Amino acid sequence: MEKSSIINNGVVSNASSSKSASASKSHSEAERRRRERINAHLATLRTLLPNTIKTDKASLLAEVVQST
Repeated sequence: MEKSSIINNGVVSNASSSKSASASKSHSEAERRRRERINAHLATLRTLLPNTIKTDKASLLAEVVQST
């Protein structure tokens, strides 16, 4: 299967490059939402444990594991 090419001002670009850019943007947005969900759950964990005002993620998870 051949990719269609467009010649514009002497530059050849594949029609699939716009699909690639769109897929990349969609993936970035999905990844951003995933990080937001993780951070929201980590914030909830911080409220459930004493003395965890602002600890890094690894320390917070270690403290949760130790307390269970």
